[in-house]
Amino acid sequence: MFILAGVFATSFVIALSGALMPGPLFAVTVTSSAKRGVMAGPVLILGHAILEFVMMLALLYGLAPLLKKDAVFAGIALSGAAVLLWMGYGMIRSAAGPQRQLG
Repeated sequence: MFILAGVFATSFVIALSGALMPGPLFAVTVTSSAKRGVMAGPVLILGHAILEFVMMLALLYGLAPLLKKDAVFAGIALSGAAVLLWMGYGMIRSAAGPQRQLG
């Protein structure tokens, strides 16, 4: 019973931290809601749920050993770092002044 309570508490804290910390999905939700209205939220939630489900299936059916390989891990880490740098650059540019609208 103690182990189950620990798993529940850990899962709750991790989920809560993800829900409370604004991130890219939150930013897209706010922007899309302003442009597309009420339906933006449910559509984004559905898209996120589909992505999570596909990742869960991939891990259940054998993706985990592939992700443990050093080359794959390094590729994912470098890709993530590049995206974070790109996002940071965009934030600095937008803070510096007006910019042209994309799309």
